[in-house]
Amino acid sequence: SRTPSLIFEYVDNTDFKQLYQTLTPFDIRYYLYELLKALDYSHSMGIMHRDVKPHNVMIDHSSRKVCSIFFIIKLID
Repeated sequence: SRTPSLIFEYVDNTDFKQLYQTLTPFDIRYYLYELLKALDYSHSMGIMHRDVKPHNVMIDHSSRKVCSIFFIIKLID
């Protein structure tokens, strides 16, 4: 198929309201740091995420991975 597609690795995501109640202060700092690194990299590539909020961040706590959903983006001039 010639249709552009984005393919992501499977993330065993938990509802953020349930997960956030179980995070330690260290976990919060770790995930925030990882998210900020990803946003910094995106900005350096000329891509701006336009809707950063808890609903748009997936956390796989078992593998300590963070994935932001980049559905609403803007190319930075």
